[in-house]
Amino acid sequence: MKRIFFFLIIGAAFLTGCGEDDNVTGPVPSTNPSKEQLTAKWKMVKGEIYQNGKLVYSEDLKSEDCEYSYYDLKSNGSKDEVYFDPEDSCAMDNTPGTWTYDHNKKLITMTDTEDGYRMQVEIVTLTSTEFKFKLVKEGDDDIPEGTEIYGYLKK
Repeated sequence: MKRIFFFLIIGAAFLTGCGEDDNVTGPVPSTNPSKEQLTAKWKMVKGEIYQNGKLVYSEDLKSEDCEYSYYDLKSNGSKDEVYFDPEDSCAMDNTPGTWTYDHNKKLITMTDTEDGYRMQVEIVTLTSTEFKFKLVKEGDDDIPEGTEIYGYLKK
């Protein structure tokens, strides 16, 4: 079963609730990110789902007992997508593959080697230590209109 983000099941977008945006100050975001800036090990920190502009779901992706799951985007265009399963003694599961970056659209495409599964994300903000993206496409499916899914990553 594909676990891009444990909480990012499209059906969860229909949960109701409310929340507050976090105003985080820190390093200045890059306005024109390069592939070199993306090449790093990025810990999966938080995910959020908005429905019609309203926060309906937020999850801290750090399990109490496990390490952060992460994306390792390598300079040669390969990637590792590593998850630590809290329900299986933090067992590590790696999904290797490739990644490409469309500089003009600020769009990253990650493709799994084993099954060709593809995910596309748009860079929202990128600093030297933090990376926020918006999920654009998961597999063959576009994100439903009115739904926005964000991932927060840290080095």
